Amino acid sequence: MLALAIGAVLATLAAPAYQRFLLQRGVQAAVDALVGDLRYARSEALMRSARVSVCSSRDGAACLATPDWAAGWIVFADADGDGVVDASDRVLRVQAAPPYLASLSTSALRAAVIYEATGWARAAGRTFTFTPLSSVAGSGVRIVCVSNQGRAGARAPGTSKCS
Repeated sequence: MLALAIGAVLATLAAPAYQRFLLQRGVQAAVDALVGDLRYARSEALMRSARVSVCSSRDGAACLATPDWAAGWIVFADADGDGVVDASDRVLRVQAAPPYLASLSTSALRAAVIYEATGWARAAGRTFTFTPLSSVAGSGVRIVCVSNQGRAGARAPGTSKCS
């Protein structure tokens, strides 16, 4: 009986830490997915010698008119470079809405990141901010930076700006 009581107390103490761990891992998985897909889009643009875009998408087939990256995103071969999936465009990857996120915002108004055939991103230089479902004083917030050259990378926790 004593062992059960001690086990219950330990489980009660460990539950919040475990929940925080799961939340942090979920946010990090979303960061890794976006960085991976941005890098994939850049490499596909270079390999295909054609434009490839990444945009927010709720259904995995069309871009959203206003960026809502927490809904998910798609990578697609963008023949006309308009950042919108047209009949002649081919969807290459689909990322569903990441769990554990309260929001995924961007510093840019443009809905898509468009990679030219040279690998450079048109109108890049943006920051993506990942905010977990519940955070204490901003802990758990992660950022992804896309440079003007189109390189994507995650920044360490506590970093507030992309350089």
